[in-house]
Amino acid sequence: GRKPSMEEEEESHGSMFEGGVEVRVLVVDDSPVDRRVVEGLLKRSGSMFQDLQSMIPQTSYFHAVIAVDSGKRAMEVLGLTEGKEAEQPTVYDPKIDIILTDYCMPEMTGYDLLKAVK
Repeated sequence: GRKPSMEEEEESHGSMFEGGVEVRVLVVDDSPVDRRVVEGLLKRSGSMFQDLQSMIPQTSYFHAVIAVDSGKRAMEVLGLTEGKEAEQPTVYDPKIDIILTDYCMPEMTGYDLLKAVK
């Protein structure tokens, strides 16, 4: 079929820039230790995206990690509030490619967060 344009690749695979693609990951975990470990692993490795590398050969992947301590804080980052549709983000307007969340957190579980995002 048709080869996607650079804009289409950017929209579906993160931000393209000279030397690679930035994949934006929102990490949500109430444990500061777990957040630091996941953030460190993601920043050091682009190997999680082997399938993308076959689609865009000879491209490097970099992880931009936003780490927060609760589902409520993640919703703020994403511009969501409980029971409402998306609104202007209270922090900034990142385009998040992946949400990696803990399941068991106080106030809002990871499952509840992902239901709200969906």
